[in-house]
Amino acid sequence: GYPDVATMDYERNILYFSDARSNTIRAIHLNENIVSRVAGIGGVGFFGENISALNANFNFVGGLAYSSSLNVLFISDTNNHKIRQINLTTGIITTLIGSGIQGYSGENQTNLLQVQLNFPKGLLVDKNGNLLVCDSGNNRIRIYVFNQVNQTIDDQTTFFISG
Repeated sequence: GYPDVATMDYERNILYFSDARSNTIRAIHLNENIVSRVAGIGGVGFFGENISALNANFNFVGGLAYSSSLNVLFISDTNNHKIRQINLTTGIITTLIGSGIQGYSGENQTNLLQVQLNFPKGLLVDKNGNLLVCDSGNNRIRIYVFNQVNQTIDDQTTFFISG
């Protein structure tokens, strides 16, 4: 393997990381010293919408973030220009943000599947459960505000980073 990016579930003591060589996501259950595959069948591509994450394909996982309030693992599928999510309760993967078309659009876009991203990478879930996305190719940081009750995105803000 080739460990690349990682995130942590502190409550269950599980480290999630991407294996850049195989385009998979794995978990180390630190209390039991067990490594398991969470997502990806290996290889490069895009496959897997509303299916088991174990059967999905990625094209370079550039970022991971874990949300304890949602029990969701967010994934920057960087070269597919999408942010995907795995519901860790069900194991199902879906696209959260991104049309898959490289570019820039989507400020105040209500349909997040129409947003154009440009090589999204770093991800972070803040203390309020909001998702921050480093939209690297667009020199922007996007913040998606989650409604914790119905688990939808209520609002978004974009910051342009220059210089």
